[in-house]
Amino acid sequence: MDLLYPSGTIVIAISYCDIARPPKTGDKVIAIRQENGLEEATLKEIEIKDDGRVVLWPRSTNPEFSQAIVIPPSGVNPFPDHGCNEEYRISGMVIQSIRRE
Repeated sequence: MDLLYPSGTIVIAISYCDIARPPKTGDKVIAIRQENGLEEATLKEIEIKDDGRVVLWPRSTNPEFSQAIVIPPSGVNPFPDHGCNEEYRISGMVIQSIRRE
C-alpha cells in the first residue's frame, strides 16, 4: 500500500463491529489472511462487485504485490461472520493516517 501509505506512515483503524456497518467499496481495510494455522495482517483497498465478489487491491509500487486478491461470493451476504470467509477476513477500516513531514 505504499502508493497510499509511504514507508513510515502510521495508520489508525477501527473494527467494523464497532462502526456497525459492513465494508464498502473504497474503504482501506485490514485484511487478515489465514494459511496453515498462521495469520498475516495486511492493508488493502476494498472493492465490492455487483455479483458479490470482493476484490482486495494492494495499491503497491512493487510488481510482486500489485495483483488484486479476488474473493468469490459466499452467498447473499459477502461478509458472513463479520467479514470472514475461508481464507480471508476483513477485521477493520483505516480511519486515519499520519505521515512524517
